Amino acid sequence: MPCYSAGSAIAQGPNVGRIDQWSEWNPTSAEPLWFLLAGATDPPSTINISDRRTRDIVGDRSGKFLSGITRDLVNMEDAVGTKLFNTVKDLYLTKSRALEHIRRLFDICKRRGIKPMLYYTGHGEIGTGNWCFADGTISIQEIVDSLPGGTYYPMIFSDACYSGHWANDCVEKNIVGFHCLAACPEYSTAIDTEGEGGDLTLFMTGKKPRPSTEPMYSGGNLDDFPITSGYKTVQSKTRSVLRDSKNYDTFLKFVRKQSQNIYSLACDENLGFGVFFMGNYGTDQAIITNTSDIEKKSDNGFKITACAARGSTFYVIMTKDTEEYKDKAQSWFTRSTWTEAENEIQKKYEEGKAITGLCYSSGLGQYFVVMTKTPEGQSYQCSEDRAARSKWMGEKSEKGFHPTIIFKDPTDQKIVVVMTEDQNRSSYYCIFNKTIHLKSKS
Repeated sequence: MPCYSAGSAIAQGPNVGRIDQWSEWNPTSAEPLWFLLAGATDPPSTINISDRRTRDIVGDRSGKFLSGITRDLVNMEDAVGTKLFNTVKDLYLTKSRALEHIRRLFDICKRRGIKPMLYYTGHGEIGTGNWCFADGTISIQEIVDSLPGGTYYPMIFSDACYSGHWANDCVEKNIVGFHCLAACPEYSTAIDTEGEGGDLTLFMTGKKPRPSTEPMYSGGNLDDFPITSGYKTVQSKTRSVLRDSKNYDTFLKFVRKQSQNIYSLACDENLGFGVFFMGNYGTDQAIITNTSDIEKKSDNGFKITACAARGSTFYVIMTKDTEEYKDKAQSWFTRSTWTEAENEIQKKYEEGKAITGLCYSSGLGQYFVVMTKTPEGQSYQCSEDRAARSKWMGEKSEKGFHPTIIFKDPTDQKIVVVMTEDQNRSSYYCIFNKTIHLKSKS
């Protein structure tokens, strides 16, 4: 199956996307002409958007939108200089007017034989990454359809949530010269630096060495970057490894197939995100980057199924209607020290809850712990003594426990190993820091 997922921009080169390093990553040899466009502050309620740049006020979807896009546009104008065609900042801009501006750019570029550079800052629609305006959205296909014959295909720069969808679309269309630099993967919200603007724009304009999310660039796909220093996905359809897979290579054939929802998530401060997708996993999913929104999702039947942290952001995956979390009470908390976290963990253990999520934000200096009600036994150890840890794990394994979380604490480099009792996984055995093996069933 072809891979239609764009690759990490950072993996393709540390300066891919930087306007002041144009000659280094050389996205086009044609003369560029930039059009800078901002979306509407408050799209119709029928358009599903995230809470980026919003306040926690029911019904208010504008929040800090104005200050955010204002900084973005100023930064971009300074960066592109004389290569600027026009800037449009109309907080009530309609879809038709936005398309008129885009067509005008294309017409001028056609007459002058130059390359259109189309930049957008604003809301991105959940599920599509489409640009949001006062009365509707613009899709990447509508932009392609607006291009007159004989014109260079545009380069698109989208500082919007879920914009990775557009980068993926460019990979799938495979049109020479038609590329997109997106602020984040298709499943993620874009990030802002308070008072400075969008992180992608800050990176593009040389004001931030690396964004808080992983920018995606359609100049290469995941097949071209099997090992990256940034975002990497493994995709899968639901399958029982215990029943059907006899070796790791066989399993890999399944994990490369198209997926639906995030099953697990990891993040390294320097390397970026690692994601495992699983098809048929839950009926709906959301990625929460503001912990105040967790309770709202919980009230709607979502459970925390994965978590990770990078910089000052917790990435909390919440999924609806999964079998493993069905009808199970759940709680979460943050603590500034591991000792404080351990004290709270012990209290939750007494309530019959087990650790199902653990991460640490270096920017916030906080641990994030998720605990879920379960009849299964659980134990954990925090140690830097490898021999003692391996001995403990071996003893627990013999009693029917298996490792469910392995966490390296960045504050002191100790390893936290959480082992959980589960008869359904009794065919696994493990050797710490070595290969995880799978026993064949007769």
